Amino acid sequence: MMRSRGPRAFRRVGLLGFVMLVSQLVAGGAHAETPDEVATTLAAIDAVLAPAGARRVDASRSSTERMGGTLCSATPREPGAWNRDFLCDATTPVGRWTLQNLRADGGQRVSANLEVRRFTSTERGQFAKDTALERYGGENASLSEGAISWCFLDVSWTEEVVFSLWYGCDISLPHVKALQSVRSELLKVGKPFRETGVVGVAGTHSGWSYLLDAEGRKRAPLVDEARFRHFLKVVDVAADDVLWLRERPQSSALGAKLDKLPATATCVPLVFTPPSRAQELKGWVRVKFNGREGWVKQRYVAEQPASECSPRQ
Repeated sequence: MMRSRGPRAFRRVGLLGFVMLVSQLVAGGAHAETPDEVATTLAAIDAVLAPAGARRVDASRSSTERMGGTLCSATPREPGAWNRDFLCDATTPVGRWTLQNLRADGGQRVSANLEVRRFTSTERGQFAKDTALERYGGENASLSEGAISWCFLDVSWTEEVVFSLWYGCDISLPHVKALQSVRSELLKVGKPFRETGVVGVAGTHSGWSYLLDAEGRKRAPLVDEARFRHFLKVVDVAADDVLWLRERPQSSALGAKLDKLPATATCVPLVFTPPSRAQELKGWVRVKFNGREGWVKQRYVAEQPASECSPRQ
């Protein structure tokens, strides 16, 4: 017969189990991959900065705001800042740093900003990445079409983390070798999303954005089946009327008519819903119809479940 253990033995086993659990959480834990991933990446960045005499400094001890900003810094007047909500709302901050004393080919010293953020959940991360594919999966997107910055801002992601590198308007990346190396390290840890080869999105000079592949190149336009996860249907339009697809959304000077959506149109891919702060775009959404992207009045469309529009598993 098996003898029952006494209270003291039970307490010893319980304490041992508790200690082992704490040890596992410290060493591993639910977000074990994330701290290791971030620490490893930051160490690699420090390693490529050191030989060039550059360094990574905590943003709280450096003047980052004078340079423009990072992915989610409070710079509402920066063109494109409001378009980054889809990433910032889905993440929480891990850290911000200034990369100082970067030497350009001409001898001048420049700086850049690095920010690391963590997705609040797997679902929020997928939603943010889906949004990026839809918004930037065609040709270059302008500021009015959702571009994330006016100057150079590279964003790459993993399963859990978002890395961003901001290097402003006055830096030519090919002429700052240490900065090129930092960018390469960030792209190296990027994880392609949904078999698209996309590891992030870039903001370029004069307010344009596009998807990035693992080599840091512009990703070729995606096919609709890989690009879209959100769809609309036409509503409140008379059976004998149409909804016009327009070149631009301004109500004071309506854009040229590109096409017409019938009152029965369904499963129209959604490209971009402007944030509330973009007042000039208020009341409009960007969609794709008959192979063309354009704007329609938001009041005449409604969300439609993807399950009704796509055969994806």
